[in-house]
Amino acid sequence: LVLKPMEQGPVDKAEEAERLEKAKGQETDAQYEKILTVAEKKIESKEYDRALELIDRAIKFKPEDSRPQDLLAKVNAIKSLDKKYAGLMNSASVLMSKKKFEEAKKMYNNARKLKPKEPEPKIQIAEINALMSALSKANKKDSLYTSYIEKGQRNFDKKDYSAALRCYQKALLIIPTDLAAKSKVSEIKQLMDDIKDSKANRIIAERLNAIIKEADSFFEKKEYARAKNK
Repeated sequence: LVLKPMEQGPVDKAEEAERLEKAKGQETDAQYEKILTVAEKKIESKEYDRALELIDRAIKFKPEDSRPQDLLAKVNAIKSLDKKYAGLMNSASVLMSKKKFEEAKKMYNNARKLKPKEPEPKIQIAEINALMSALSKANKKDSLYTSYIEKGQRNFDKKDYSAALRCYQKALLIIPTDLAAKSKVSEIKQLMDDIKDSKANRIIAERLNAIIKEADSFFEKKEYARAKNK
């Protein structure tokens, strides 16, 4: 197109169209960058579904740009990690409900390795350790208590009541509220009192029999005065 010197209008229009097109392109680029910025913020705030929507828009804007693809890979990796983490935490919780503490602890440890900054696995592991320690002490306590009860019964069966009483009293030091042990202590004390009374009565009876026998002897010898004194 050859323009005459005075025909400047078409040139101005062409330049204006070029300027507008360029401005439109710049506006599109600005929108695109904003989409990427907002998508990154949504990832940081863990709003992954919204981030994926923005990433999809960015990919449609500029399919040739690798940045949206990188963000997409990042979100997918995070979601995959979250799914695995949630699975471990749920499995650990189920194991806890079944009192399988060692297995639950392993699950929480695996979850902790996946997400070292998450506090929950550490809290649960600490609780399991405390619980297992308490159970260990309780088991030792129960074991010692049972040994005293069994030893006490063996001594009772052998009629070694003093030894049996000591065993049951030691058992009560471990579990003071145990009614069975308390009952056994009362029973043994009553038996020992009865035996003590029985021995005392026997001694009295033996002495009385001896006196009667001696008096009879004097009576047979017609030593009536001595027999009377007895």
